[in-house]
Amino acid sequence: MKKFLFSMALALGAICMPSQANAAEIASPNVMKKILLSFLCFCFCLLVSAQKVGLVIQYNMAMQIPKKVYEMPDLSKRQFVINKLLNQHQTYTLFTNGNECAFSAMGIDNNVIKIEGNGSCYTNMKDNKEISIKKIVDKPFIVSSDTLKNEWDLYLDETTDVLGKKCSKAVNKKYHSVVAWFCPEVPSSVGPCGYIGLPGAILRLTTSTAIYEATNILPTKEKVKIELPKGKIMQKQAFEKLQKKKIEELQSNDSGKGNVIVL
Repeated sequence: MKKFLFSMALALGAICMPSQANAAEIASPNVMKKILLSFLCFCFCLLVSAQKVGLVIQYNMAMQIPKKVYEMPDLSKRQFVINKLLNQHQTYTLFTNGNECAFSAMGIDNNVIKIEGNGSCYTNMKDNKEISIKKIVDKPFIVSSDTLKNEWDLYLDETTDVLGKKCSKAVNKKYHSVVAWFCPEVPSSVGPCGYIGLPGAILRLTTSTAIYEATNILPTKEKVKIELPKGKIMQKQAFEKLQKKKIEELQSNDSGKGNVIVL
């Protein structure tokens, strides 16, 4: 198997690297590591599609206390926010059939998973599309994007165990506060909140405001229908523009006192 992977890695290296690169450069540890990981991720996707077996992962979400909260000048408001965040927990269900992934706060009911509830997300890896539920203050929005969250820096020497499975570390290239712990034992490139593209399912995800940790992993042969949210769809850029405007309004009303924290 190792000889096969090495041969495939050399073949991929010959395609991906400049023509003047020699075999010694291709076989260097760093280059080999990158090529092998790309090849494994490709094989995982093929494996899941070929088997036509769905995967269900259940997660628990706990809020983190952002640094800005501890910097709030009003002590009573600061403590109120801290207590509220510490008491916020949410369960999510992830389902994937290979090309599509649903991450929902609603779970699976009668073989249907609905993209409902704040933080829920639908990702279509084949069409390069994401649809998510996001909030500004307490108002939910259906947000569409054709940019997937799938670019990572890998730190394979750093590992941890989740559900008794060995996971390796990755940091998102765009959102540096997002740290994923992915498990090559679980052959799927999916994860919470639309974070995808690693050679193994993400079993723990840490963002600036929350921690998502897998509590159960279940392969399934049941056909599950993914039901997308109904209503007006807003493009990601328009949503972010509106979000920024609302934050500025709230901060203006606070008169610069530092007691407005938007999570």
